[in-house]
Amino acid sequence: MPNHSKNIPDDAILNPANYNVKFEINTLKPFNKNRIILNVGLKAEDNNGYVWQPPYDSKGNWNTITIPFEDMVAAYATKPTISSTGYWSRILIFGGDDLDADICFDNLRIVPKK
Repeated sequence: MPNHSKNIPDDAILNPANYNVKFEINTLKPFNKNRIILNVGLKAEDNNGYVWQPPYDSKGNWNTITIPFEDMVAAYATKPTISSTGYWSRILIFGGDDLDADICFDNLRIVPKK
């Protein structure tokens, strides 16, 4: 079982259009196959949730990625609801191809839109 994040504000669950999901990414070798499934703010995994498709190449630099939280929520089979026990948050990389990438993620978070 995953560690459940308790750092997601209730308002983000209730009003996802007011928030973005952000994270930093660095590719030392480009990500060019398979897919990345992002689960943020759910009570359980959703292996068919929000898909972030390749290719992506940061050329060895750290970049900040911003995804509107409402886009992510729209892709979920089950819509998020407020949970006192925390939320499932993960980055899942899978697919039918051999993965030949060197990819790093850091600081996955939900922040208010400005």
